[in-house]
Amino acid sequence: DQWFDGRYDFQGNFVYFFQLFSPVWGFGISRPGPDDPIGFQLGVVALIFAAMGLILAWPRIGRQRWEAATFAAGALVATFVATTWGGFLWRLPVIGTILAFAQFPWRWFSVSALCLSVLAGLIVHPAVTRLDDRRNMSMPLLATIAVVLVSSYPLLRVEITEPVEGPVSLAGLMRFQRSSDEMTGSTAWVKEIPRWSPMAEYYITQDEAGKPVEPVATKLDYGQFDYATFAADSVANNSVMEEVYFFNETGAEQRLVFNHFYYPGWRAFLLNGRHGAKVEELPIVPEETGTLGRMTVPVPSGEGYVLLEYGDTPPRTVGRAITLVTVGVLLLAGAWSLGRRLRVRP
Repeated sequence: DQWFDGRYDFQGNFVYFFQLFSPVWGFGISRPGPDDPIGFQLGVVALIFAAMGLILAWPRIGRQRWEAATFAAGALVATFVATTWGGFLWRLPVIGTILAFAQFPWRWFSVSALCLSVLAGLIVHPAVTRLDDRRNMSMPLLATIAVVLVSSYPLLRVEITEPVEGPVSLAGLMRFQRSSDEMTGSTAWVKEIPRWSPMAEYYITQDEAGKPVEPVATKLDYGQFDYATFAADSVANNSVMEEVYFFNETGAEQRLVFNHFYYPGWRAFLLNGRHGAKVEELPIVPEETGTLGRMTVPVPSGEGYVLLEYGDTPPRTVGRAITLVTVGVLLLAGAWSLGRRLRVRP
């Protein structure tokens, strides 16, 4: 939603050529136009070292020239698409779609920085320094390190800015989400992203009254009960589970509504008592009325306990297995390679 809902316009966020070498180093939020207080300089030291490293290493690194050329091309292309000169590429059908995933043109400088850091390192390449022992520390190398550290001094300066929403708190979080609703996540079952809620209002009211703001722990929606024939109460909960006691004397199946978006991985079970064993799995149905897509769990007549918990899904289980197998293969390959080297070494 925040990428494709027209909330951000990349048109005014291209970097001007002079900004690549501007000494301005500010704090805060980037603003459209050439008067942006944020620094977008590539770094004079990084550029000089990258150019020197490429020039000095090129005739000596043989087949590694292709690697150096790839990083040089990557730095040039990433810098070009981030500047005003590359603005036309963002308007092309396919290329523009790919570039727009960065949201702001200057975010492509992360690729430029990576490429420049590799090229700058070529000035200490063994083929350039002609030092066979890489552990050898020399005065030129120390001077190079010192120049890099001194040139990074602006990064060492810290400026603490008070958030516009106020101190970090639950109330501050609610204010932030209200002012930045495009950052609010939702699922496929949500028909309309919520802009506010009674819980948020409670946090703000308590904060403005100077009272301690206690977080709402339960996910259960208590507004659905008449407390004569149908009611429920949370008996245990945390961020990934909730156990609920219910009684239903309506003579028909009723649904418990939870103030939480439905997402694959949530499961519900009927228990044989408080904190008891799982007896039967109950279906979780995304809310059919309204626009929030909240979780609902059908419960039978009578009374009992329901456990709502977040667990694994088949894709997550398969992904975990693939990860474990991959780690095992890498460990075995590393052990085999190390053993082979030890056997070969006289």
